[in-house]
Amino acid sequence: MNRKKKVVRNIVILIILSILTFTRGIYLTPLAAHKASERSIHYGPSKVVHIEDFDGGKYILCKYDKWISCNTINRSLFFFWTFGNQVTGIEVDKDKPLDVTWSNSYGSYKLYGIVNDKNINFTNRILR
Repeated sequence: MNRKKKVVRNIVILIILSILTFTRGIYLTPLAAHKASERSIHYGPSKVVHIEDFDGGKYILCKYDKWISCNTINRSLFFFWTFGNQVTGIEVDKDKPLDVTWSNSYGSYKLYGIVNDKNINFTNRILR
């Protein structure tokens, strides 16, 4: 392959990757996708408390001020990342010893929450 063909091929590849990045919201890291998800709904920036892997992505559990949220980040195109459901938080009710909520995204249910009572001790934070 001569030099002109290689240059044209590389330019076409760059254009295609640029279009995918700007139209589909593809990111290089899961945390970059998470931050973009928060920015898209003017939420955060939140502090990442825990990251849990699942087939095809990650759940990112976060805390922001008096709110908690769990964002779904999906793997896309082998090594890129996109955000799934919008990261919406719930306000923590300090009167409840264990404040939990659930959500459904693409047929996958997730239950997450926060422990407010210091007497509650979980040996395993992730329940399956």
